[in-house]
Amino acid sequence: MGNLLELLKAPAPALRQRLLSGSVWAFAGKMVAALAQLAVGALLARLLSPRDMGAYFLAFSLVSLGALAGSSGISQAGVRFIAESVGLDQYGRMRRVVGMVLVFGVLGASCVGFAYLLFGHVLGTELFRSPALAAVTGLVAAWMAVTSLQGLLAETFRG
Repeated sequence: MGNLLELLKAPAPALRQRLLSGSVWAFAGKMVAALAQLAVGALLARLLSPRDMGAYFLAFSLVSLGALAGSSGISQAGVRFIAESVGLDQYGRMRRVVGMVLVFGVLGASCVGFAYLLFGHVLGTELFRSPALAAVTGLVAAWMAVTSLQGLLAETFRG
């Protein structure tokens, strides 16, 4: 909180310089991540058969959907309440909020991963008719839970 007050009291050029520097770093990070994603996609397209590539993208889409369902909005609520607690210098409340967010996040991620573990084989064979997707049901369920927790932790630290 002290750093924020110092930043707000700082002359306009110092604030402008810090905002510009932070923006450049954020933009550079996004660009590196996008280029890495492009490189991974190109590498996978060269290494995998078209059928396996389709199964990978289907699994990736299911993981994205499952991670979104696993977080169930708790991460956004956590950001709000953590930032509010820090702004009001209520650090005990902030610790309780972080604890609750982590407990509910782990429960949500576990439920989504377990649900996919139960029904993923049926989805892969019956709905998507992809034996490759059905064969990796356990891995996709774990990937789903880990991705959900990763997003939750990132949002918690952002708060």
